[in-house]
Amino acid sequence: ININIANFIVHKKSPDYIHYTELRYGRTSEYDIFKVILELPKFNKSLKQLETEQDKWLYLLKHAHELHKRPAEFSSEVFKRLFEDPYLRC
Repeated sequence: ININIANFIVHKKSPDYIHYTELRYGRTSEYDIFKVILELPKFNKSLKQLETEQDKWLYLLKHAHELHKRPAEFSSEVFKRLFEDPYLRC
């Protein structure tokens, strides 16, 4: 699995912010690489619009540099620990 987080637009013609690609080498029926591209500029949900854990992670990736404390929407244990970690603290 290859996950690419882009802070620029990769697929200009697509409004989607997550793209999945399967790459195959040779003539086998199995895929060798599963690639995910996250286009952060296309993710435009506000804090109040976050519905899923995936939304929250994408929001965090895009806005971490702006956050000075943990927003109330990030109340699950993993986010509490993340915001308390002295190496990651904003």
